[in-house]
Amino acid sequence: MAGRPAITWLNVDLMIETHDALADATQLSTFIRLVPNALILWDTHHTWAEGSDIKRLWPDIVDNVVHLHVKDSKMGDDGRRHYVLPGQGNFPMADLLSLVGSNDRHLPLSLEWERHWHPELPRLDDALIAARAWWR
Repeated sequence: MAGRPAITWLNVDLMIETHDALADATQLSTFIRLVPNALILWDTHHTWAEGSDIKRLWPDIVDNVVHLHVKDSKMGDDGRRHYVLPGQGNFPMADLLSLVGSNDRHLPLSLEWERHWHPELPRLDDALIAARAWWR
């Protein structure tokens, strides 16, 4: 295309996010057995919210995980899970940090703040302040 430089080299890693079917621990473990070189972006909250024990799942996926998403939530009076500021919900962050810390790899951990889809959530800067305390 005129005016745009040609891309002659692109260094990318493709990863699969654990969403929908792959939020289920059994299906995720099966997927990794079938595709052993798959790189995983582990959306830890979705796996946990689906009822999986992250401590039991970790040994099955540790070698494939290259990035982690975290967020917090709690059950509302309506019986549905609602996102909240980090540290104000029930997500087992201490367990996750212990698992990740027991591994020699340095894995990126990012706060997945979904205010775009959930405008009732506080502002991002409030979430980042809460996340710093939650991750300690």
